[in-house]
Amino acid sequence: MKFRRVSASVLTSRPETRRDPAIVRNERLVRAYLDAFVRRDLEAARAFCAPDLRMQAAEPDGTPGEALGFDEAMAFSLRRIEALGLSVRYEVVDTLSDGDRVALLFAPVDPEAVLPAEPQRMVVYTIRDGLIRSLRVYEGPTT
Repeated sequence: MKFRRVSASVLTSRPETRRDPAIVRNERLVRAYLDAFVRRDLEAARAFCAPDLRMQAAEPDGTPGEALGFDEAMAFSLRRIEALGLSVRYEVVDTLSDGDRVALLFAPVDPEAVLPAEPQRMVVYTIRDGLIRSLRVYEGPTT
């Protein structure tokens, strides 16, 4: 039996041209939304979201929370950030995509901290008809 040699780059890279175009489009949409949100450009963020956006995340006291509609979701999100004192910058460390869902794993980045005080976060975005329809925030233990 003959084995064909495969270069390491074939095994480790996943060029966008070989991926499902819908998944690539959804990942780009989520990253564009996130970029607008981080800049606090809510009008730009609105362009990527359905008017009836649904957000689920824990309240600052840990109880389940939910917001319906873009304006309520953004107010809820900004209120959480302020109440929880989320001053540490986050970076995307992994992306998982499956059809109309995109999950981003975030880890805290604070060059001055010895141990991060913030938990890891995963946000699952559901996209339909080219708009973010829902997002759900999951928080884990500190890294």
